[in-house]
Parts: sequence; structure tokens; C-alpha cells
Amino acid sequence: MRKKVVTIGGGSGSFRLLEGLKKYAARKEEDDSIDIKFITAATDSGGSSGRLRDEYGILPYGDIIQGLLALSEAQEDLRELLNYRFDNGSLNEHRYGNLTMLALTNLSKGDEEVALEKAHRIFNVKGRVMPVTKDKAHISGVYKNGTVLSREDIIDRFENPDMARIERLYSNQNIRANPRALEALAEADAIIIGPGDLYTSIICNFLADGMADAIRDSKALKIYNCNIMTKPSETPNYSVADHFNDIEKYLGKDVVNIITYNDKANLDTKLLQAYKKECKHLVEFKEKELNGRNIDLYGRDMVIEQSILNNLIKKSLESNSRLPPIRHDSNKLASLMIGIIFDEKYQNPK
Repeated sequence: MRKKVVTIGGGSGSFRLLEGLKKYAARKEEDDSIDIKFITAATDSGGSSGRLRDEYGILPYGDIIQGLLALSEAQEDLRELLNYRFDNGSLNEHRYGNLTMLALTNLSKGDEEVALEKAHRIFNVKGRVMPVTKDKAHISGVYKNGTVLSREDIIDRFENPDMARIERLYSNQNIRANPRALEALAEADAIIIGPGDLYTSIICNFLADGMADAIRDSKALKIYNCNIMTKPSETPNYSVADHFNDIEKYLGKDVVNIITYNDKANLDTKLLQAYKKECKHLVEFKEKELNGRNIDLYGRDMVIEQSILNNLIKKSLESNSRLPPIRHDSNKLASLMIGIIFDEKYQNPK
């Protein structure tokens, strides 16, 4: 029986999940097949997306493009083109995909929904990608040491020398949820939250009016995929339970049915020491922190292949940039999601 699956998030975490799930969307009805809808964050304010947003007043298309690319069945050359980033001149750091969406928006007389429909057709997308809101909103974070940061890109880049935790995420303006997103949640058989940056890719979605209520009210099975690594700006020294507790602050208790987390610990010690220098650590699972909670737990090896990780690290060292986070393996994560969604014991979620 075909299942309706809604994913919520943004950034590379959602890209890896969607890329893995895409093959299940192409299966026949009688197989373990799914319809995919991706609700993505729309408060991005940095990089190419932020510049185009500030200059043209359009939605930040970065996470939308990532979703379209992940679910696209277009030829690899087109996918590579859309992902291309300029490295000099007036277009420096602009991504071709963002510029394409700007052009489509202009061709659609400023109607971003029409532009997105065109993009789905052009890129041959196997599923639907939708922003959580059409409002041009910004977010702010209040840290427990009193620090207040405004705009997504500033929160994302914050070095957080005190390793303070975020106490509250908010917006100074009303954020109206995209009606299509609310409709998708109401119809879903499964809602998958994450992986992705906890506050700037996931929790920011819950700030849109009606989103948290729609997730709570949905009869869908609800899964939270915890990140593999901590991030100093958003999740300093966080455990699996810490991530989940912050999710519950915005969704409420006993909403999520399942947590998945990485339980692979045998990673290269020198590599982990290098990450430690950047205040990044593997997210620890501490069973006692979740004892007595009404939640099912799935610990699995989620890490991408070492050769792929080494490649990413090599590129970061060559460009003198920060080490990339250790990411989920698309196939491992998608396979686990499908196994859970079609497991008989979850056919009547609480």
C-alpha cells in the first residue's frame, strides 16, 4: 500500500534523506512505495539565498533548490549545473539554482508558487517541495547566557565561546504557514522530522502559525532523526535526549513516536580529535536520559562511507574552511525509514 510521507527540515540533512527516499517514490503501487512531500525552512538569510532575498524580495530558495535537486530525476549534467556556485566577479558565491529560481519567479510575474510549479516540471521532480511559509520572515535566538542573535545566518555562524544553549527561538513578525504544508501534514501517513540543524533548519519551521498544531493533530506516525554531530552555535555538547527535549519544547510531549540516532562509535580517533578542536562531537545516546519516555528508539550505523567523508574533509582542508559535519548515509537512513513506516506495529500510530 502506497504511503504519504511528509519530511520537514532543510539543508544537507534533508537532502540526504530525500535522495535516499526518492527511489521508493518510483516503485510500483504494490511495493513499499511512497509519495513524498518536503516542507522546507524559509527563513534562510545567508549566502546566495540571503543576497537574492535582500535584493529582490523573493523567498530564500536555497533549501527549496536542495529539495528539488534531491528529488529530481533530471540528467546528472542538469543537477550539476543547478548546484554550480560562481567563485568570482559580481556573481561570486551565487548558486546557479538560486538564479534559475529568480528567473522563473520573474517569468511568473512574481508569483513564487507558479515559479515552483514550473521548477518541478523542468527538473522532473519525483515528489513535491514546498516552503513552510510564503512570508519573508527572519528568526532570532535567545541564549541562556543572555546573548540574543537575529537572522538565521548569524545564528548559524555563531562561534558560541561560552557553549551556551539556545533558550528560545522566535520571530518578531507573524509567520503564516503555507496552506499546502498544513494540508500535507493532515493527509500524511508518516511525518519525518530531520536530520538537520536543530534550530535553523528544523525548529524554525514550527514557528509558522498552525504548523506545530498540524503536526500534533495529524494521525501520522511521527519520526525524529537526530543529528550525528553537535554544532557549537545550536547544539553545544548535546546528547540525543537534549535534541529531543528541544523538539518537544515546540511540539509538546508525546507527539513524536520514534527517535532514530547514530550508534556507530568506531570512527577514526584523529578525525574526531580534529572535530573536537572545532567544538564538534558525536552526539551521544544516554539511555537513562530517555528512560520512562513514551518513545521507540532506533540506534543504527548511520554514517556515510569513510571514502566519501575523507573526500569532503580533503576539500575543506584545501579551501581552509571548517570541517564538514559527519553526515547520514542516504541509503542507510532511507532504508530505516521505509522499514519503520511499513512495519506492521506502526500501522495504527498513537
